[in-house]
Amino acid sequence: MHPFLLIPIYIFTGYFLKKTGIGKESLALWLNRIVINACLPSLALLKVPRLQASSALLLPASVAWVVFFVAFLFVLVLSWRLCLDNSTKGSFLLCCGLFNSAFIGFPMVQALYGDHALSVAIITDQLGSFLVLSTAGLFAAAYYSGSHISYKSFFARIFSFAPFWAFLIALFLKFSDLEIPNMFNPILNFLSSLLTPLALVAVGLQLNFLIDRNNVPILIKGLFYKLIIAPMIIFLIVLCLQSEHNLLLKKVCVIQSATPPMVSGSILAIRNRLNPPLSAAFVGIGIPLSFVTIPLWFILLEIIF
Repeated sequence: MHPFLLIPIYIFTGYFLKKTGIGKESLALWLNRIVINACLPSLALLKVPRLQASSALLLPASVAWVVFFVAFLFVLVLSWRLCLDNSTKGSFLLCCGLFNSAFIGFPMVQALYGDHALSVAIITDQLGSFLVLSTAGLFAAAYYSGSHISYKSFFARIFSFAPFWAFLIALFLKFSDLEIPNMFNPILNFLSSLLTPLALVAVGLQLNFLIDRNNVPILIKGLFYKLIIAPMIIFLIVLCLQSEHNLLLKKVCVIQSATPPMVSGSILAIRNRLNPPLSAAFVGIGIPLSFVTIPLWFILLEIIF
């Protein structure tokens, strides 16, 4: 079976476990912890040292920042036209300004372009999505909810994130003569191989399709931005780049930007009481829709490039 076809199967499995009561809320939390603290660090340690260092890597590192900044401008325009409250603006920015580069992006990139493309996806996630969520995302949550964020919690979030430390270690290995002992490679390979099934089952366990009718107009606009406009902007950017940016790198950047709203961004919005029903709907509706839009972006990229 093609790896791409396994993605909805894993997600449906998680959703089935949730609906039948077999999968409790704690199961999703445990799967998230395994993915974040074991699978993602293992993947970084395996893939990042093999990267060919060049200025071209600035592109995947900047994708998430571009998407978030344009989302901020989009929110300003919508707020001016629709008179949105801060709760809705914060929900839009934290959900549709951040994309699911790890839990959905990694499996998608792996299925569409193979394991070797994951090294680029890791750059997009660690230097992009994670840092945007941990910096601009936290400040946006505090601003729109009217709360206060301390510098202590700000730095604690970054430096307590296991994949980030693994990424730094992998970079050190990349630019030194040191290597990971071969005896650890089977363990790292095994843990990284669990990323796709565990991450997608966890996503399925957290899906929620309930929609408040009052949120439908902004839900449509938000998902249109996240699934269509945002990847279109990245697509136009990569079209203008010079030839030193290889085609695979360009394609991965577009596919990553086309992934649905970030689950972690939605959770951050809900915890800060930023229109919780809308924040949940962005993820619950956006993920299934992305299985239609991402293949369309893949086809377009294959035709253009």
